[in-house]
Amino acid sequence: MDFSPDMMKRAAQQLWHQLENRRSSMLMIEAAKPALQPVSHFADPERGLVWFICSRDSALVSAFKDVATARLNFVSNSEDYFASLSGEIEIADDPEQLDHFWSYAADAWFEQGRNDPSVVLLKMTPQKATAWVAQGQQLLVAPKSMCIQFGVEPVKSSQRSNTR
Repeated sequence: MDFSPDMMKRAAQQLWHQLENRRSSMLMIEAAKPALQPVSHFADPERGLVWFICSRDSALVSAFKDVATARLNFVSNSEDYFASLSGEIEIADDPEQLDHFWSYAADAWFEQGRNDPSVVLLKMTPQKATAWVAQGQQLLVAPKSMCIQFGVEPVKSSQRSNTR
């Protein structure tokens, strides 16, 4: 099944909307142990980025030096929207962006608050995502599933199956 550019654009908009409405997700950096960890994310649809405030001492951050490949897995509050994004992740030296996302919740995780030397901002640049929409008790993998590729032409979906 071919997805039109308009359908791909709407799917990407829906993905960003879902990411903005819930900040809880699971982040995986392959070199990290454990590889998959719960995080709070900050969606930045205008720039096509996802941000994370982490501790420099965490397994996620200490698993890489410059740039790594990451996967972000997400489930909506209503558990009817699922997404998996993949792309590059890096440590971002961006105090202005860190200030933008800083909150009382973030402050509680660091002894010295915003100025704690272990505070680090991570920036993920998603390159593609797969999203699934659940309706009723069925999870329709396709055609209700779409591979969203950021900055490239729409992709074809040849999968067509139902799972319960």
